[in-house]
Amino acid sequence: MIQTNGKKVLQACGTDAVYTTCDYLMRYITGFAPENGFVIVDKTGTTLYTDKRYIEGIERAVQGTDITAVLYQQDDAVNRLKTYQTVGISFHQTSHSDYLALEKAGVKTARYHLVTTLEEGLKFIEEVGYPVIVKPDNGVGAAATYKLKNEDEVKEFYYYYPEVQYIMEEFINGTIVSYD
Repeated sequence: MIQTNGKKVLQACGTDAVYTTCDYLMRYITGFAPENGFVIVDKTGTTLYTDKRYIEGIERAVQGTDITAVLYQQDDAVNRLKTYQTVGISFHQTSHSDYLALEKAGVKTARYHLVTTLEEGLKFIEEVGYPVIVKPDNGVGAAATYKLKNEDEVKEFYYYYPEVQYIMEEFINGTIVSYD
């Protein structure tokens, strides 16, 4: 049986499970580029969840590996994530809908605010403090993401605020584990 990189990623994260929707991390874990879905790695192995359009191809691709292919239902990730104490999470991009799904699963996330007005942004910053991260809520990964460290930078962001929805998040210090 071909061993994929799921166990390496799980060990590096030091969590009960790893959940990812990130294309390049799914490719690193599985050894190929899944078209759609997400991966969960835990002590029992690597499970790749996909939809009905891709299940047959995925099942063929994982033959002879330590990966299980599953046709996912709407709340599969939510229900599975609820069973772990700690989860390492990697998204290709984090959107408001991702936060809502994680909250539904009981996964603790950075506090966030959908960017509206300068006044509302400053009110949010009063709760969480500086710095804050602002990023588009339209699936562009890290493009146009900014770390705002003071009120002047916040005002400048709002002055040039683009016409796409942004999310403002509290900044959390921690360890980042990355695979290229």
